[in-house]
Amino acid sequence: MKKNMSIFIVLIMLLLGTVSFYLFKTNVHPYINQGASETPIGELTKADQIEESFYFDKDNLSSFDLLLSTYKRKNSSLIKVELLDANKESYFSKVLNTSTVVDNAYMKFDVPVIRSSKGKQFFIRITSVDGIPGNAITLWKSNEETYEGGELFVNNKKQQGDLVFKVNYESNRLEGVFSSLTKLPISAGLAIFVFLGMLLSGLSLIAYLLYKKLIK
Repeated sequence: MKKNMSIFIVLIMLLLGTVSFYLFKTNVHPYINQGASETPIGELTKADQIEESFYFDKDNLSSFDLLLSTYKRKNSSLIKVELLDANKESYFSKVLNTSTVVDNAYMKFDVPVIRSSKGKQFFIRITSVDGIPGNAITLWKSNEETYEGGELFVNNKKQQGDLVFKVNYESNRLEGVFSSLTKLPISAGLAIFVFLGMLLSGLSLIAYLLYKKLIK
């Protein structure tokens, strides 16, 4: 009897595990994509600083991408990449050896997920630690104000155009379900909760039937 009960419990756990994996699997989605790359900003030499501001209208900000260029050479200088809040307090900071940069390719920077990022302003800051002419990278920008939600600054001077960058957020299917529920009438929301209850009951029934088949 104990062995049969153990089999039943294992089946229930496997089914719940499968459903949980489906519902809680994290997916990353791009939200901001300023991809107009028309002009290199110029070599980032020691103490040069680039900042791009942006507003984010999604929770769970998780990463950003920058389009970097090496001038078709191998560099070894260091840059500091940061994500700052509206008060210029740091959420994320990384010192990057530019020898790892691929020419004219996006590099992703994963940050600790910011759960309450919706409706907030942020800044991406890139500072050269020790670059010199001939041993420095650059970033790309647009010539026009292609991104209306932010501004580009080079050494604290406002520039025409915007940095080429992407900002991403993460979510799972369960969050999507609850987000949709908040937009539905109460009756529709209750109907969906009833459906989810029936789904769980159905999974339990499937587990029971499998259990019965295994112990025959």
